[in-house]
Parts: sequence; C-alpha cells; structure tokens
Amino acid sequence: MKWKPVFNNVALLVLHAGILAGIGVSSQCVANDDYKQGSDYAHQVQGQGTNSLTGFKPADVLPNYTNNPKETGYYGGVKGGDTGAMVNEGNQALGTSDTGKTISDSVLNNPKEPISKDAPFISGGKKVEQDAEEITKGTGEECGKGYMHQTVITSHFCERDLATQQYCDRPVTIGGHYETEYEDKSAHMGRSSIRWWREGNRVRGEFVAPFTGTLNSASFNYEVLNELHTFSYPIKIDLFGTSISYGRNDWGRRDVSAPGFAITEGQPVTLFITIDPGGQLDSFLDALVRTLNGNSQWGVLFDLDFSAWTSKQVWKPSTSVEDSCPLAQDPDAVKINTVCSEPGGERTVVVDGIAHAVYSDCWKFTDTYRVNEETLGSCAVYANDTACTVAARTCAYGDESGACVHENVTYSCEKQVSAEGMMCGGDFFCTDGACELTRTGKNNMFQKAISQLAAVAAAGDDVAALNGIDVRAFTGKPQSCRKAAAGFSNCCKDSGWGNSVGLAHCDSEEKALGKAKEKKLVVDVGEYCSRKVLGVCLQRKRSYCLFDSKLAQIVQQQGRQWQLGIGFGGAKNPDCRGITIDELQRINFENLDFANFYDDLMNGTSVPDDGKLLERVKQQIQDRLNNASDKK
Repeated sequence: MKWKPVFNNVALLVLHAGILAGIGVSSQCVANDDYKQGSDYAHQVQGQGTNSLTGFKPADVLPNYTNNPKETGYYGGVKGGDTGAMVNEGNQALGTSDTGKTISDSVLNNPKEPISKDAPFISGGKKVEQDAEEITKGTGEECGKGYMHQTVITSHFCERDLATQQYCDRPVTIGGHYETEYEDKSAHMGRSSIRWWREGNRVRGEFVAPFTGTLNSASFNYEVLNELHTFSYPIKIDLFGTSISYGRNDWGRRDVSAPGFAITEGQPVTLFITIDPGGQLDSFLDALVRTLNGNSQWGVLFDLDFSAWTSKQVWKPSTSVEDSCPLAQDPDAVKINTVCSEPGGERTVVVDGIAHAVYSDCWKFTDTYRVNEETLGSCAVYANDTACTVAARTCAYGDESGACVHENVTYSCEKQVSAEGMMCGGDFFCTDGACELTRTGKNNMFQKAISQLAAVAAAGDDVAALNGIDVRAFTGKPQSCRKAAAGFSNCCKDSGWGNSVGLAHCDSEEKALGKAKEKKLVVDVGEYCSRKVLGVCLQRKRSYCLFDSKLAQIVQQQGRQWQLGIGFGGAKNPDCRGITIDELQRINFENLDFANFYDDLMNGTSVPDDGKLLERVKQQIQDRLNNASDKK
C-alpha cells in the first residue's frame, strides 16, 4: 500500500523549516550582490519559454489534433455577425438538458449567501488601496525592509437541512342552523272535547288549541235531534272572531269565515252559544249545558273542524372544514398533498333533545407541507464566520416530492497573513517563514499533517485487528431517531441535548445519538416515513451512520462518499460498512478537511499551530543574525 498523500505536508514542513533555519545574512551588501546575480540570470533566460513556441507544430506533439474542429461552425469570421446558431443551441440546452435544468433550479431556488463587508477579501483589498504607496516603496535594485499582506484560502465541508416536512389536520366539524318549516294541520273537536258551562245568559265552551298557526278554514255542526225539535229556538254561536246564527228549527254545518285568526298550541280557545227560548231561559240553559257535557238525555250535537298553516323552527345539521391550515400562511411553505386521515360515515348529534344523523365522506383531512426551515447543522462555525462564504453546494437527499431537504456545503474561508521581509528590486523575500503558507495556499499545515497520520494509524489499527481477507476500516453502525408528523416530539434535534427538558419522550438510544451529532460523529443518510395510517404519515425517522471517532467520520463522509461517490445506502437500510483497502488507497487524504478533528487533537496533546511554528523559526533566524553580527 502507498500512503504518499498522507506524508506530503509533513515532509514539506520539515524541509521548509530546515531551509529557513539555515539562512544567514552577513550584511546588506551580500544580499544585494546575491540578488544582482540572480536578477541578471533571470533577465538572460527571460523569453526563452515563449521563444520555444516559434515553429511549434501541434499536430506532431498533440494526439488527435485537428485544424478544423467542429466548433468552427459557430464562427462566421470577423464580418460574420452574430453567432445566432450557438446562442439558440445554448438556450435550448439550458432549457432541456439535465445540466441546464440543474443550473436553472440552483439559480431560482438556492438561497442567497450573505457577503459581509468585514470579510478579509474586502477589508484586505481596501487596505491595499490605502497603503499602495507604502507597499510599492523601494522597487529599485536596492534591498530594503518591507511587509507583505496576503490572503490564505482554505476549504471546509459541512452539511445542513434546507427544508422539513410538516403536517396539519383539518377536522370536519358538525354545525347547523334553524329553518322555518310550514305545514297544513287540521283538528276535529267533538262535543266531548269541549268543556261547557253557563255564563250569565249564555253557554260558554272552551278547548285547548292543539297546535300553533293561522286558520285558513273552519266549520262546525250544530243539530237538535228530531224528538227534541220542540225545544229548538233561535241561536247564535260566536267562534274564531265571528258569529253564526240559526233560526227556529234550523241546524246543520256552517262554515266559519275566520282566515287570519291565530291560535297558540296549549292556549284556551273559547266559543259562546246564545239562545232566546222565551220565559224558559234558565231551565233551558241549564239543560243545554248538561246535554253538551253529556249528562242529559237531550239529543244535541256539536262538533268543530278547523285547519291552519303551522310553522316551526327545525334544526338542520351541516358539516364544514377549513380551506387551509395555519401552515398555509407561511409564504415559503409548499403544499405537497392532502389525504383523508379519518374515514367518513354517519355520526349522531343531539340538539333540542332530538337526535340527528349526520354523514360526511371524510371526518379529517391531513395536509403535508414542505417548509423552508434551514438549520445550520455542522455548518454553524463557518456560516457565522464573516470570513467564510459558500463555494459549492450539492443536494444530499430530497423528500418524496423530489425537493432537496438536506445538502452538503463547501465553504471557502479566508485568513489574512502578514509577513516581514526584504524588498529587493520588485521582489519580496520573506524572513519569517509565512510566505510558504501563502504560496501553498494552505493553513494549519502541521495540524493537518498530524491529522492525516492519525487517520492512517487508526485505519491501520482497524485492519490489523481483523486479520482477514476482506478487511475494512472505520466501520460504523446504523442508528435512527423519530420525528412526529405534527412537528413536535422531535428526537432528531441537532443541538440542545445537554438539556433534557422536552426530550423525556426520546429513548436512550436517541439521546445518545443526539450527543453523537453534537460531537460530529455521524453521517446523515436520509428520512423516511416509518408509520402511516390511511395514507397519512404520522411518524418519520431520520437515519444516520454512527462512527467511533471524528477521524472515521471524516474519512467515511469526505473520502468514501464525496471523493469516491460511494453512498451510505437508503434511509430505511443504511449501509455503514467499513472502507476497503482499495478504497483507502484511492482516497486523496490531502483534500480531506480535518478541521473538526483539530479540537480533539489540541485537547489530547500539545500540538503547535503554524503560527507558533513560524514564531519559532523566526526566532531561530534572528538568533543566527545576532550570532553573525557578534563575530564581526
């Protein structure tokens, strides 16, 4: 096995420190002479590289070279005008190709990354503008003291959530209202249904109204049987606000013109019979009352019929459901679907003591929304640093609708490096070792070299312990946590696990997983619905691969997944296997970001950073200069 990428930084740092430690400056004159010789040689060879191109025949050197590539079809010459064909084909490719659609989607949907005015590349540029005269001072061949300000850019990798799925219920509620119903009701009152008594010189009858309404017709029948005809006298009957008269030996049914006469259910209705029998009034009235009450042998008939339009307030049930839930008020929320989460059927509701059957096709609807709820995840340290900006972003996984909900992010962070040195002619020579960092574009080289060695050592320990043929390193284990559908009961929080408030419902494994996330020991694999009822997701789970160390997590995620493109399976069945020997050899350790491991490295032992190493080298150089001066 070859581990060359791991040792490059260490070798470079040792060589660099040795060269710097061996530099001695005896006098200003020696520095100027050496520079003069070097400058003269540079001017001698100047232009040799470009001159060598004269007479160059690319077809003799470059494989598959052609003087007439197909792209020349887009060029019409100096007078060819607009290259419309290329523009049209480019626009078509932008609209139809996968790459073009990805670019359009990125431009339209990716949130704008803020750029701080305090970022080093902005403040540094302003400083160069302000100090331009000082920086360019001493550009002649004389050597003089000068200063260098340069920006070192480092890349860092992290992951974060872009959106989450949230759910809300819209239950169907039972309501109702009262309506007025009309009905034509009729009643028949026989003689025995009326209570009779004598009231002065007349007979009074009274009955209870069987319903409430306004009369539209009425009639009554009065008759004296044949054997009593001798007792028949003129008679007047007052009823429903009108009077009806009978002559002697006159009887039969009479219609009562009483439309609009109102009666009320349960209230008494009265009628009066007035008779003129001559001198026999008292005895006749008494006998008539007894007869009407059924206590006499007299044959007198009296019955009453009437009808009326009746009205009553009837409660009518109804159902209703809200058109949308509160999530719809969020302008960034996107509705994914709606399902019936509680099946329909018939239910009973009692109003005014009356049971009503109410039917609905569905008794509860559940809406699913995608909400832009961006979390910082492991990107917090870079997102909160004004010197860091987003350099690249890729979708790690999406939801059921295809929208990206979790992404991997590359941050580019800048650091200002200042160095003291000598300005000779137009060239700057660094005297404290900081120039090496700016030339390589690296920072924390010593820490990274130690991290790479530690990763290799850890992999070696895993491999040695297996003693098998199909050996693997940095093996993890699958772990998951629950997320309730309504947005609460989230046992997949990124932080806050040191405080157990509100997390009592989470089991011990979920709490342990939460702490592992805070320690940056996991790789997010994805989410899936773990429990559905009637097509509604009531609980989701997020899956992770959990590793024993930050080194394992870094090599697995950045090496296996991001460099080699080997994923971790699906959310339901995470693949947390170890990395094979062949895969380890193909990982470029130089491109791994070990920043998350630096804290553990510094806590575990006393490892100097590059700044301290530069101070040590600078002191060694100063000591050599002092020794040289003392020997004169």
